[in-house]
Amino acid sequence: PRISDPPTPHTGSSTHQWVSAYSLLSPTSKIHAVKALSALKPTEVKSIPSLPKVIFTVDREVKVSLLIDGTYSLGIHAVVTKLVKAKQYTPLTLFTVANTFHLHKEGHLLKKTKTSINGTIHHLLDLSQFDSTEAMDALTWQEAWQHKILWLAKVSKPAVHKHWSWHFSTLLKDEVVHDNFKAILSFDIRMRLSRLQDAKYDVVNEELWKLSSHKDCHSSSHYEPYDVSACKNGKCSREGQESFQDGPPSSDTWVKLDPMCLICQCTGHRFSECKEESMAKGKQTYAKYAGGQLIRMIQWCYPLHRAQSCQLQKGVQKLPCPLSASLFLLQQSCSRSSFP
Repeated sequence: PRISDPPTPHTGSSTHQWVSAYSLLSPTSKIHAVKALSALKPTEVKSIPSLPKVIFTVDREVKVSLLIDGTYSLGIHAVVTKLVKAKQYTPLTLFTVANTFHLHKEGHLLKKTKTSINGTIHHLLDLSQFDSTEAMDALTWQEAWQHKILWLAKVSKPAVHKHWSWHFSTLLKDEVVHDNFKAILSFDIRMRLSRLQDAKYDVVNEELWKLSSHKDCHSSSHYEPYDVSACKNGKCSREGQESFQDGPPSSDTWVKLDPMCLICQCTGHRFSECKEESMAKGKQTYAKYAGGQLIRMIQWCYPLHRAQSCQLQKGVQKLPCPLSASLFLLQQSCSRSSFP
């Protein structure tokens, strides 16, 4: 019979061999072995710095077009600043890259509107040439707001810049921007319009205060354009002599026309100076000027008359008049034999 080979001893890894040998040592030998292993220091391996490989070189780059570079480097156009100074609404569409380029390159071709604000003539941009803010998409809206925030940092006070920066960042964080952008856009437009209306309200109040404190303003009512307090004794020097307008005409081309009389409808004199008894077409006048008031003269009997005899004396009727604001008064004298 064939003799079998002796079994090959299981050597295992070096770690297993160290553990097996360590377990066979006596306690004293184990202490010496630990000290010997602790004294050994690993060999330091010097790290070789890896140099990055250059991928992009100048000869492989294509120069960017100056036209594209200039589009993004253009600032907000001066016409936008003029709208703000005139306290007019500045739509967000004026701050987009496309419209900024359009204003800088073709601004001289755009239509402008001549308007007078507080006595100052302004040539303002006609906003009907641009798309409405309601038609903006989410990306264009964010682009315009970012440009406006950068512009506000240069032309506004820190408090104003902080307010609108917070407004934009708050809306941008809302999830509705992606789910329902129209709601965010509508809210944004209402907020900007309300701020503009508040500013205009302050301007209107200031102008009204100036008018109310005007020293030459004599009228306290639409029906009393002249100062009647000075006309109680004697003839007033202002009776029918001054225009309803306060101050001289502002236009140099204004031509002074002859006044037309309200009584005889003839030119050349005012109703306070009228002494005519008939109008231009020969009809009898129906009014006269007396006592600083315009009085209407009538030729009819106050009671209803039929076939009965009626002796009519001249009646004078004082009607409500926009120039005097007097009460209704009828002076009449009439005798009748009978009434119906």
